[in-house]
Amino acid sequence: MERFSRWLHKEPKGLEILSLILGTAGCGVLLASGIGILLYTLGIQPPSRSMPVFPHNTIGLLLTLMMNAMHEELLFRLPLVVVIAQTFRMREGALCSMMAAIGIHYFIIFQHNPYSWMFLGVIPSLLVYLATPFRNAVLPFAAILSVIFGILHGGIIFIAIQGMLGFIFCLIFLKTGGLRGALVKPLLCSTATHAVYNVIFVIGSLFAGMYPR
Repeated sequence: MERFSRWLHKEPKGLEILSLILGTAGCGVLLASGIGILLYTLGIQPPSRSMPVFPHNTIGLLLTLMMNAMHEELLFRLPLVVVIAQTFRMREGALCSMMAAIGIHYFIIFQHNPYSWMFLGVIPSLLVYLATPFRNAVLPFAAILSVIFGILHGGIIFIAIQGMLGFIFCLIFLKTGGLRGALVKPLLCSTATHAVYNVIFVIGSLFAGMYPR
C-alpha cells in the first residue's frame, strides 16, 4: 500500500505523461477484454442494449469518441474534485457552489436515466463528509463514483468492466495533479486516457462486427 501511495503521489511530467496515458489506455483495453472473456466463460451475459451508431468518416469518429470521453470525465471527476477541495480546506462558500453546480448538472443529464436515483445520494454523502473530521475519503469516494459509472453503462454487471475502468481513470486524474488540488491538467490527462481507450476499443469492435458500420 505504501508503494502504491508513493506511485500515486509522484506526478509525471513531459513524456512521462504521454507514456502513462498510452500505457494505461492499452492496459485498460486488455483488462476489459479479459474480464469480458471471463464473464462469457462463466455464462454471465450483460443485458442487451442498443449499440451507438458512429460517424462513417475517421475525423467524425475520433471527435465523437473524444467528446464522449470529455463529457463522462466531467461528470465523474467533478464530485471527486469537491472531496479533494475539502482536503485542501477550500472556503465553504466555494464548496457549496461547486456541489450545487454538480447537483444541477446531474439532474439535467440523468433525469431520464433509470439509474438517476443513485445520484440523490451523491450530494447528501458529500454533506456528511464535510461535517466529519475524516479527510482521507478520496480513494473510497473514487470507488463509489466508479461503481455508479459502471452501473450507468447498462446495469450491475457493468461494474466489472466499466466500473473498473472508471476507477483507473480516477487514478490517472489523481496522479497527474488531482491530489494537489489541480483541475485542468488532470482532467485533460484522464480525458485523453479515456478517449484513447475508446478509440482502441471501438475500432477493435468495428473490425469484430460488434457495432454497425
